[in-house]
Order: sequence, then structure tokens, then C-alpha cells
Amino acid sequence: MLALISDPSRAKYARNELQFWLFGAVGMAVALSYASLVNQADFMVFYDAATKLLHGINPFPNPDSSFVFSGKAYVYPTWDLLIIAPFTLFSPHLASLIFVAASSLCYTIALRLLRGPSPFVVLTVSVMTPVLISMQMGTMTPLMFLGLAIVWRFRDSLVVAGIIVAFLATLKLFLMPVLLFFLVTKRWRTFALALLTVAVLISASFAFGPISIISYVHILLVLSAHEMSFGWSLSGVLRSLLPYSIINQALLGGLILSMLAGIIVFHNKSRDDASTFVGVVIVALLATPILWSSYLPLLLCVTLILKTTDKALALLGLFTWILVTPDLAGMQWDSTGIIVSGALVLAIYLSKNQEPLIVKSKNNRTRTWYGVFGREKLLPILGALFLLVLGFELTFKGFLPAFVVQVMLFGVFIWGRSQARSTSKLLMK
Repeated sequence: MLALISDPSRAKYARNELQFWLFGAVGMAVALSYASLVNQADFMVFYDAATKLLHGINPFPNPDSSFVFSGKAYVYPTWDLLIIAPFTLFSPHLASLIFVAASSLCYTIALRLLRGPSPFVVLTVSVMTPVLISMQMGTMTPLMFLGLAIVWRFRDSLVVAGIIVAFLATLKLFLMPVLLFFLVTKRWRTFALALLTVAVLISASFAFGPISIISYVHILLVLSAHEMSFGWSLSGVLRSLLPYSIINQALLGGLILSMLAGIIVFHNKSRDDASTFVGVVIVALLATPILWSSYLPLLLCVTLILKTTDKALALLGLFTWILVTPDLAGMQWDSTGIIVSGALVLAIYLSKNQEPLIVKSKNNRTRTWYGVFGREKLLPILGALFLLVLGFELTFKGFLPAFVVQVMLFGVFIWGRSQARSTSKLLMK
């Protein structure tokens, strides 16, 4: 205690640490409040499937049955149920509340890893709508968010990074491209360990599981074909614009391969791990045929890795309430969320502490770069983008959310590339 008093910097750090976890507890209370409005649909699917599997019953639906896309069918890798199995010790309602609390804790721990003890960040993220929806639905997104944070933070650790990224890739198969980060950055041993772990997990799931890999792939194909039009995936957007599936698949495949090639070339020039990691996660989100709003916290994760300023984070939080609102929240809950998010935007804009992304001193001069959100010339770009989005909305009814999400994905990808380029130029001056 005396050491803290005598060292103001340590005292401030301890105060921030305490505030961070207090705000994390507030975020958990917010999550539980919004989750109480709906039934955690995804979690209940996992819960029922785990209960069936523990009783020797096949939890998977018939691949040719319409039940596959009913929203109540278990369509995930078998080993996922090992995570849920302990929750079956409790009643469904209590288990769902525990899962929501655990999900909120996953977000808090991940934010601590990515941004340190920042009370503002944990409060801002706690009221973002995709974060709330991911917990309302009882999804695996909070666990994936934490997993990505761990992989990034411990990317130089062979065992931690290799095993966690393999768990992520088999927890949700669309995250498989994240393994390419270790291949592109020439972390050969980590890539080999991750690949081996993936092979073991998948082989064990189908060797000891209730269905074959062929039946499981059939289920995924049926599900993807049905839900592609309802989600926000790039596949769905292309399908809305071009009715020819072969052309759509060719465009999507060519785009993904081009982006991967660009990531490899750019990394060989810049050696920027952050942009490369962001790139492979963006590719995974673009390539998945099913993309829901509850997946968007993964996009938030990569923007934090790009060291997003508090100003940009506050604006992003408010924007999420325009993009989508929590399930069955109603006017009262929605208004509360918008007011809190708006207050956070005002608080950061009125604050005198504007965090620069880079500060470089040379010849007694300080060079500061605040990023795209700190530049006045961004305003006409945003205005033009708004008109473009409005035009698409008038042309394609119900098309707006999916289109905006794709703009966000490509925007973050380009932002990551430009930030790495600006960083390298600035450091060379």
C-alpha cells in the first residue's frame, strides 16, 4: 500500500485495474439483463444435444430432414459438446444463466489481454449490440473472441497458440483460415502443431461420434444453402445481386484467393503481424456461407488488435445500435442502450486525452498519427458511403444490413493494410 502511495503511476494503474473489473461486473449484469428477455436458443440446442449424447442418443438431425434448418438442430462438431457437458449438471434455466455469466467473463478477460485495464473499453464493448446478441443467443462467439485474443497475445508460444487456434478452428469450422497466420508468418512449428491438433480433434469426433464425416458435411451443405439468404455473408450478398450460383462461387473463390495472396505478399514486405492476423480473420468472415450478427464481435476483436482509438471504439459502439438491436428488447431497452452509447461518444469527444496510435520522436520532434477516425477529410468519404448504402437499400429491400457488414469487413481489411504501410513509413522518417 505504501509503495502505491509513493508511486503515483502504480497507484493509477491499480485504480484502473480495479475500475476495469468493476465495469466488467457491470457488463455482466447488463448481459444477464438482456439475456433474461429471451431464451438462449443456441445454448439450449447445445444443452439438449449434450444431454442426448451423455445418454447415448445421436444428437444430430437426419441430413435430409427439414429439421436441419429449424434452428433447433445440433449442427456443430461433436467435440463442442464436451464444453457444454458440465452445464448439464444444472437445470436448463440455471445453466443458461451461468453460461451467459461465463460468456461475459470471456469478453472481459479478452479485453484485458488486448487493451490492458481500460475501464472505458470494457464499458463500451459491454453495450455493443452484437456483443449483447451473442450472449442473448447463448452462442460460442464469446469463447471464440477470447480464443482469438489468446492466440494473438501468445502468438509466439508454440503450445498455447498452436493448441488454442486448433480448438478455435474445430469449434467453428469457418475459423480454419486463421491457421494460415502461422504459415504466412513462418511460425512453422506452431502451424504444424495446430494442423496436427485439428486432425486429431476431427478424427476423434467422427471416429467415436454418432455420425460419419460424410453425413456431417451433408448437413453443413444443406444448412448453408438454406441460411445463406437469411444471414449477412458475402455469399448471400452475391446471391442477391447475381442469381447465377456458379458465377457467385467463382467470384467468391477468386476474391478470397486474391486476398490471401495479397496477405502473403504484403507480410513479406511489411513483416506486420497485426495486419496479417487481422487479414486472415477477415478472410474467414468473408468466406463463411453463414454470417450472423452474433459473429460480429470477432470483427471487433481484430479492430482492437489494430489498436483502435477510444474515439473510434465509441463511434463503433453507437453505430452497432443503428445496424441491429438486441432481440425482443423493446423501445425501453433499446433507448437505454442508445443513450448509454451516445453518452460514451460524448465523453470521449469531450475528453482532452486523445490516444494516438503512434508517437515517434526524432530530432526533438514528435510525430503523431491518429488514424482514419481522427482525420477531417474522412467526413466526405463517410457521406458518400452513406449515399451509396442508401441507394442500395432503395434498390434492394432488406439488403442494407448485409451490405453494410461487407463494407465493414472490407474496410477493416483495407484499414489494416494502410495502417501497416503508414506505420512503416512513419518509423522510417
